[in-house]
This record gives sequence, C-alpha cells and structure tokens, in this order.
Amino acid sequence: MHKKLFLPPLHLSLAAIFLLPKNLSPQSPKVEKAFPRFRLELFQDPEPKDKGRHGHFEIFHKGLGKPGKSYFKKHKKGEIAEFHLFIPKGLVKGKLYPLLIAFHGGKDGGSGKGTCASMARVSTTKHPVFVLAPNMYTYDAYHEILKRKDLPIDPNRVLVVGFSSGGMGVLQGFQEWKESKGRFRPLAYVSASTTASLGRTQYPPVPYFVVAGEKETPEFVKNKILKNRRAVCRRHALIMQAVFKDVHYIEVKGRGHSGGSPELIAFYRNLLAREPDFSLEIPMKKLPPSLAELGEAIQRGNWERIRNLIHKFDLSPPKKARISYATLRRKLLSNLVKLIKREVKNISTLGPQSGSIAVQRAFLSFDRIQKIHILFSDTKKAKPLRIAMKAIAKNPWWKKELEARAAFYALMKERPSQEWKAKLEALRLKYPGTEFGERRVGEKLLAFELDRPK
Repeated sequence: MHKKLFLPPLHLSLAAIFLLPKNLSPQSPKVEKAFPRFRLELFQDPEPKDKGRHGHFEIFHKGLGKPGKSYFKKHKKGEIAEFHLFIPKGLVKGKLYPLLIAFHGGKDGGSGKGTCASMARVSTTKHPVFVLAPNMYTYDAYHEILKRKDLPIDPNRVLVVGFSSGGMGVLQGFQEWKESKGRFRPLAYVSASTTASLGRTQYPPVPYFVVAGEKETPEFVKNKILKNRRAVCRRHALIMQAVFKDVHYIEVKGRGHSGGSPELIAFYRNLLAREPDFSLEIPMKKLPPSLAELGEAIQRGNWERIRNLIHKFDLSPPKKARISYATLRRKLLSNLVKLIKREVKNISTLGPQSGSIAVQRAFLSFDRIQKIHILFSDTKKAKPLRIAMKAIAKNPWWKKELEARAAFYALMKERPSQEWKAKLEALRLKYPGTEFGERRVGEKLLAFELDRPK
C-alpha cells in the first residue's frame, strides 16, 4: 500500500519553504566534498557513435481538436489529437520493442513534431525504440497505436517523459495508471525541469525521476516562472518521496532549461538499457493455436502468466498439442535456468568499481530472479535455481548493497529534516561507494539544498 501524501505537491513553492529547512548553499565547498554533485555516469551515452533516428516519422490527426491557441485545454475525453510517431527500421519479426512517450514543453499551441524528431535520437541500430510525441496531455494516441498490428510495441517497456509544461502529460500518466487499474505501468516516469502530482492519492509503484538543469536559477534565467525551477524541482523530489518508493533527483551539469540536450538523450538511453531482458528467444513459428497465449507470455517475459499457464496445462494438457506442449515446457525451463545463471553471474561480479547503471540493472534483475525462483520452486528446475541464488550470496559486496538499500528505504519513510539529513550522512559513511549508501544518498542531500531566491 502506498503512503498518503502529507501535502498537496501542486503547492510547492511556499509550502516546502516551511516544511523543509534551509541547508547548505549550492556553492558550498563542504557539499562538494560530502558527495559527488552530479551523477555524470547517468548522462554518458552508452552508444556515443550512434546518433539515432534510424527510421521514419508518421503524423496522425483525428478528432475535433484544432492546432492553435489553447489547443491543450479544449480537447474532449477520448478525442485523439495530432501526434507524431517515430518508427525505427531494422525490426526483427516476432520481437517487441520499447516505446518512449514524450510530452513537449512550451505554451499552448505547441507541436510534438520537434519533440519527436529530437527524442528519436534515443533509438539506435542496436537498440530500436518507438517514439510517440502527443500534442495533447492524453494517452489516447498511445491506445491508438497499440491497436496497430504493424507496430511491434512492448506495452511492458514504456518510458514516459515530460519536459517543462509537458509535466502535465506525466501527471496524466499517473492518472492513466489509476484508471487502468495498474495495467498501464511504465518502466519509469521522468519529469524534466517540471513537476507533476495528483495530490492526496495513490501513485504508480515505479521509479520517478525528477531532473533539473544546473543553470535553472535566477542568475541564468530571466523568465519569472523558470528562474527558480531548480529549487522547485528539489522541493518536489523531496515531497514526492512520500508517495513513491523510488524517487530520484538529478541535475544536469552545465545545462539550463532544455529538454532535448544530448545529456538527456543519453540519460533516456541509459534508463532503457538498465532494464534486464527476461524474455526467452524460443522459436514460436510452429506453435498450435492452443499454445499461442503461452508463446506470447514467453516472448514478453511475463513470468507470472507463464507459471499460471504451465500450471493450467499440467493439470489439463491441451488436446492435439500434448507433444508440442511437452517440448515447449522442456525448452522453457532449460532456457530459464540458463537465463538465471547469466544474470547471477553478472551480479556476482559486482564490486566497488561497478558503475551506477550496472548496479541499478542488477537490483532490477535480482528482484525478478527472486520472484521467478518462488514461482518455479515446485518444478524440477527448483534445485538449479536455488543453487544459482546461493551464488549471489557469496558476493560480499552485493550483501553491502542490499543492506544499504534496506537502510535507505527505511529512511525514506521519514519526513525531511535536519535529523533526517544527519541520518543520511551517517548512512553514506557506513556504506561508501554503494548505489543506495552513497549515490542515492547523494541525490537526497543535493535535493535538500533548498536554495531560496534572495
């Protein structure tokens, strides 16, 4: 169950000043020594030589909305607005690919065309990505493209991004999760130079990233609304930890109010790359119709669904497909063990030299392995799965990482205060170099720098 929000986050500017005490100034040398100011690794492009945009663009426009003044405000529920779609090339038949939904900033009447062209750089030859840039803060366009059989989009690998006023699209994404009763569950939500919240309600159980430019401050920005955006984002990140388990606050070094910078493109590539792939590449071409659902679940890596279907077929094997099912079941379990061993090996090699993306991926992988291990504990492959899990325990560094994560999450249940800050600093000293003991603590300490305009 998610925690209730203790303040409506839409009213951040004044409320947070009273709620959260002023700390060190942004330029304090003590802060620089206390923790790394920028998570630079997150903005290092994993494929720097590939500039992206390998594919073509399509434009759709349906409904009553007309581009122009107040375009966002007058749309009707269920109306499909103009949206821009990037379709990558080089897609392999039978595979599903991730989708980036990007909501543009700017005033009413803006277009998603430029945003789609910019965000299409996320897609590379090695890792194709679909990009959707709606021109309204709705998800009607998303549901529309899922109906198209020619677009192999994986609904389980969706990243939602909103820049500046595009944060309204992120906010609507929270609502989409609620209205769909959890069926719409992105990999993560990113509010870039903006804030988004639903007030006192439940929020999606996924990571939430609040990103701000280092130079979104009065000395660099003349615009009255944007000049204190960094401070507002910091307060927002601290407040939102009351309703999200994983809230990140990150600043882009040397950047102001810009949504399509190379650093952010690299950041989105990293977010997509950190997701471990638990789907199995088992040939599905000759599967009988009665096994089509199981084949789709295997392809998507939906292990809870896979286990339920196996249990069903074990009790009552599909007629005229007993041999096909037995063969598929054997291949499935055999490949599952190989997959788990591969992921365990990656985790077992982690140490103090491991980068943030590698450790974040390892945590996601570890949590999934544990669930799969429980799901298949009554099968013949339970023993090799159990042995694989024991191999992780032999890595003393991973034990530290798990301890730091547990301690960090315990602290996130508390309200930000000077005492809370002292506990964070103690955690950093106890678990130096770990993801949660140092890097995530560093994010919180940075957000706690409540630099107020003079």
